[in-house]
Amino acid sequence: MRTKAALALMLMAAAPACHAQQPAPPLTNGQATKAMRTLMGIEQIQAVLGTCKPATHAEFKGQTACTLLAVSSGGTSETQADFHWNGKEWAAAPSDSQGVLPFPDPVLMNIHAGAKIDQNAGPIH
Repeated sequence: MRTKAALALMLMAAAPACHAQQPAPPLTNGQATKAMRTLMGIEQIQAVLGTCKPATHAEFKGQTACTLLAVSSGGTSETQADFHWNGKEWAAAPSDSQGVLPFPDPVLMNIHAGAKIDQNAGPIH
């Protein structure tokens, strides 16, 4: 009985380490939307990723700078953001990579307010 209890305690102690750092999945519109809603504090937007490149002054491994459209029923706004994987989800931060990203981004020109967004899609190529 002691062996089972000891094994259970070992497994419980190891569980947080197993789940703490998950590998980064590919960045999608849905994950960018969630990260941008958190960054901007606005729930009524959807993000459409445009051009993505490695961030110029990356603070995190794999940090990516992207152009994106913040789309709402009231309009669209093109912006740029850096995304990094924090071990559990994608997080967004203001970008310092304006020199490597196109602005305006020609791949985003046909997206308009109220557009249906594929949340599973990644950056437009």
